[in-house]
Amino acid sequence: MREIGYLSDHEINQIQETMREYMIAKNIPGVRQFVFHQFVEKMVPDIEVISVDYDPVLLVHNTSGWGPPSGKIATHATNSKATNIPYKGFKLWYYYSDIPGVHYDDPLMTPEEVMNLNPKPGLVIYQ
Repeated sequence: MREIGYLSDHEINQIQETMREYMIAKNIPGVRQFVFHQFVEKMVPDIEVISVDYDPVLLVHNTSGWGPPSGKIATHATNSKATNIPYKGFKLWYYYSDIPGVHYDDPLMTPEEVMNLNPKPGLVIYQ
């Protein structure tokens, strides 16, 4: 819980290419989502170089992190600057324990608050 890792633009693009090749090779129909989570900028240092041209893979740039709505909204605003990845997601954390170290959103944003974000998330994850 101290070191935050990162993914490079090359790694994210390579994962998309691998997914694309696999889907084509196995004749898998439809679109599949590749969701990556970000809650601090250094997690994806060269985000502006990431491509979304790996059809049928849909790249989802998901705002993660936990805490009060103000912090999550600010993170989503920062993530929204990566306009090269237009499909956005948003993650919410339910309260489930008082055990020290367990994190959750306090208070949990309402569905209306989440759907009023700009850009509006196309994927909402509750954990």
